[in-house]
Amino acid sequence: MVTFLFYALSICIAAAIISGAIQLVLTVENRRFWKVHQQRSTPSEQNTAKVNLIVPCKGVDQDTRVRLQAFFFQDHPNYRISFAVESAMDPVVPIIRELQKECRFVESSIVVSGRATQRGQKVHNLLAAVENLQTEVDVLAFADMDALVKPSWLRWLTIGVGRENVGARTGYRWMVPKNKSVPTLIGVSLNNAVAACLGKGNHNLVWGGSWAIHRRVFEHIGIREAWSQVLSDDFVASRTIQEARFSGQDIKIQFEPQCLCETGVAFTWASLFEFVVRQLKITRLYAARQWAMALCNSAATQYAFWGSIVAWIAVMSTGDRGIVPTSLMFSFLGIYLLGVARAAVRQNMARRLIPDWRKHSRARRFDLFAWPLAGLFAFASFVASSFGNRISWSNIHYLVSQGGRTMVLGRNIETDSWPVRTGSIVPKPKLSRIPEKHVLQNAPSEAVERSA
Repeated sequence: MVTFLFYALSICIAAAIISGAIQLVLTVENRRFWKVHQQRSTPSEQNTAKVNLIVPCKGVDQDTRVRLQAFFFQDHPNYRISFAVESAMDPVVPIIRELQKECRFVESSIVVSGRATQRGQKVHNLLAAVENLQTEVDVLAFADMDALVKPSWLRWLTIGVGRENVGARTGYRWMVPKNKSVPTLIGVSLNNAVAACLGKGNHNLVWGGSWAIHRRVFEHIGIREAWSQVLSDDFVASRTIQEARFSGQDIKIQFEPQCLCETGVAFTWASLFEFVVRQLKITRLYAARQWAMALCNSAATQYAFWGSIVAWIAVMSTGDRGIVPTSLMFSFLGIYLLGVARAAVRQNMARRLIPDWRKHSRARRFDLFAWPLAGLFAFASFVASSFGNRISWSNIHYLVSQGGRTMVLGRNIETDSWPVRTGSIVPKPKLSRIPEKHVLQNAPSEAVERSA
């Protein structure tokens, strides 16, 4: 029995080291890609394509106004904004109206989608905004309301979309901690490890909080239809683009490091577990292959790392100082150092792209040296996400059946209290554009000052 356990542990250690080495190589290669892209200057090309930026909104927090304001101060010369909400009584609507009055140089509207019953509320909001597109719109851009975007974000996100086989371009979120609690640091570490996996190649998936697609491609490959009864917008969009590529259409998802978006978070143990399990469960339901691969990698790494530590302690307690305890010691140290190296590379990736990177030294140290704790939490979340198909998201409870079809089971009281005018567009002041020169030269600096 002891021999069997030793061999089983040895196999997992080898698998963990091989997997860690492969991921380290991938991360280093992605770092080269990020480095090349972060050294480029902002595109000087004058985008002639009309962009419609769609921002689904719900609720408010202390940073909501600053983050929504950043969408009005993009240096793109030809765009409009559609804010999509479930209800005109959502507390975020007055904030949007104030910004519309202050930022009359950007055309914008508020689209009220009504309550979803057979798909996710976010997807429902997106589809309502798509239904109200102007005929001259060429490119669709999507952003989450909690993402803090830079003034050049929209230009980077939309440059080249629809040309050179680029079906879509995507950014990703880079979480920054709002406090120094352990749950927050674990959540930041887990999310930013995923960000480091994006780079050159065909393995990229779109992230719903920062991506763009040409309207022609959006309609041609059927994303609108694919969204009709689902919970996840980004996984389904990614799957639809990939299926189009496999069917002979040469389109791809291109990752743009300049569109990395800072997202502030503050987790408790309960909220972190709920967030991670929900994300993993959605991954299992809509991208089962990626979920299974990540689960196997997590299981092998955790079993090998913690198992080799326990085995080393057990062998050392018997007084054995031979090759077995030495091998076990080098095994868990090797796995640990590989994790530290990967964390160091991804932190170096974000150093020039995240403005407040230097302010979060504790989060960086935690990511570097306490990654086994984050990995253990991730594995526990993987196990929890293996069961069930009910998901709670933004006070709404969903049932996701086979194939991703979604049904709304119920809502919390605060959401049910909002009256809704389905399909309406909230009236706003008549907008008059200022000259493009002002948008390009003066607006960005003002946005930076206000964001700060």
